[in-house]
Amino acid sequence: IGWAAPVVPRLAADATETSVAEPTLLLGDEATTYFNFSTVNASDIASVSSIAMARIDGVGYESMYKSITLGRQVYFRLSTLGRTVRGGRHTLALQVDDGNTVFETNENNNDYATQYVWRPTYMPWNTLITRAEPPARTVGWDALSSEEIWWYNCDGQRTYGWKPSGTSNYWGAVAIMPDAAVDLDLDLHFWTNNPRDGFAAPLASSQWSQGQSDFVLVNFHNTGTKFYETGILQSGEPTGDDYHIITSSSVGLSLGPTGVIDTFNMGSSQILQLYEIDFAVAGDYSAQLTVADPALDLGFTLYGSDFVRGGKSDVVAGTAGAWLATAGGTDGFDFTILPGETGKYCLAVWKVGAPDLALTSDYTLTIALEVVSGVGASELPAITRITGTYPNPFNPRTTIDFALAESATAQVTIHDLMGRCIATLVDGELPIGRHSVVWEGHDDGGRPVASGTYFVQFRAGNVRETKKLMLVK
Repeated sequence: IGWAAPVVPRLAADATETSVAEPTLLLGDEATTYFNFSTVNASDIASVSSIAMARIDGVGYESMYKSITLGRQVYFRLSTLGRTVRGGRHTLALQVDDGNTVFETNENNNDYATQYVWRPTYMPWNTLITRAEPPARTVGWDALSSEEIWWYNCDGQRTYGWKPSGTSNYWGAVAIMPDAAVDLDLDLHFWTNNPRDGFAAPLASSQWSQGQSDFVLVNFHNTGTKFYETGILQSGEPTGDDYHIITSSSVGLSLGPTGVIDTFNMGSSQILQLYEIDFAVAGDYSAQLTVADPALDLGFTLYGSDFVRGGKSDVVAGTAGAWLATAGGTDGFDFTILPGETGKYCLAVWKVGAPDLALTSDYTLTIALEVVSGVGASELPAITRITGTYPNPFNPRTTIDFALAESATAQVTIHDLMGRCIATLVDGELPIGRHSVVWEGHDDGGRPVASGTYFVQFRAGNVRETKKLMLVK
């Protein structure tokens, strides 16, 4: 009958009983979606009254009440009322005899489902906005065809194009902070207006835990594409709570001959701050973050000059980051820039979890060049730090090397993604020098732990350092 499908959303009330074309554009977050659907009594026998319902991600949007229907008769619902659907990818389903109240000779032909993409609205620059959490990622999928590839339902937001200038805006990010009971993931996508193609395979993802921040990051030194969309996905079941989202752009941070020490402020309406640092000298560096407010918990991570697009966990060498210190404490990590790896890096400072969102505080960044590559060193270490974790990823064991510049009480512990200490490997007085300890992938009770991400935390004197470990089984 000239219909693209049994249920067709349109950008205008332009459908007829003989023609409803596939949409070429759907606009999210505004009342411009018109749902049109048709049903047919496929039997020769008349049926009693029933309801047909169009649903988005399991939520009813438009219904049609059919009185007694004759056999082989087609019924239409041509919408004249624009409905609001949030931007992003969503599953559109048509359910005839909604509620299954009518006896039928065939109960298996009442459901139809497909997916469409509603073009997201644009996020204002560096301004925190609050949105309702996204739908369950697979709700409504029961009636989707198994012969096609489908992508998760999501809430969508679109960025304006970043404009690098001077020493600013060469790195851009989108960050989210869910409410404490919400677990969300964040995906990065290219712009598209096609109502079928958007929010499919992501360019990058960030998938931290419930109540924790996520962000995706782009280095415009290495890509000319400056226009992106983000998909916000439900990781668990919806709770009815909100999430918060914001864009962030880098500012240049000067690095002196031996490093930098400077104080900054993280505002109550911010999740993430980005600093571009030009590391022109190869060598061993240390980074330290100290927060003034004892209630605020911040983490920080470093991204390399060869970085293009990635998520929060895609740090330099997989280990350049720290966030396990208690709120208001000091976190730190060491990193090495080899000859040939010098260039413009990005240091991200971010709020850890939902309780931190409303807080504001000064914090101090210290980045120090400890050893210049190619300069000879004595047999005894000059810096107290972790010097290596290998292999990483590992199975079933990994070796953690660390150095003490002086005798000290040292502690090496293993933590899970929630920050809980699951194993203590070293806890005692050690002499100056280089040391190693092996983790066999067991907790303190001798039980093997599951595959996944863990963190080794090293403490000695005033030094605290964290590195990521990946156990692969």
